[in-house]
Amino acid sequence: MKFAISRLSAQVARIRHNALHVWTTRLVAQSAGLTIITPAVQRMTQSPHGDAGHWGAYTEEVSTLNRNTLNQAPGLAVQMLEYKAKEAAIRCDVIADPAPPIALGRDAVVAGKKVRKVRREVRKRLEPTRLAG
Repeated sequence: MKFAISRLSAQVARIRHNALHVWTTRLVAQSAGLTIITPAVQRMTQSPHGDAGHWGAYTEEVSTLNRNTLNQAPGLAVQMLEYKAKEAAIRCDVIADPAPPIALGRDAVVAGKKVRKVRREVRKRLEPTRLAG
């Protein structure tokens, strides 16, 4: 079973790599110059689980989002665009964006922690009325 899963995983990786190759080739062929804005993908896709002192929130959803993001191989796409632009002798500027507006996973974890905190406060306020009633 493990062998079949690893074969399928390798096949998916080859298909993804080929699709990236085709996409980047077409993009470079149609361009006179490229500007690539790269977010810090590794930092933006950190584990939502947290640690013993600070539990994470929405861990299942954020983990799925992180996996899907990393499966798109954004770093590989940037590398392909850079070397293909160099081969085609066109300008290629790469700009690092430290805080992209698409950092949804981290925002979801922060929102989940706030929701959890508010729920705790509401429960504390309702506890005395439950005991009295």
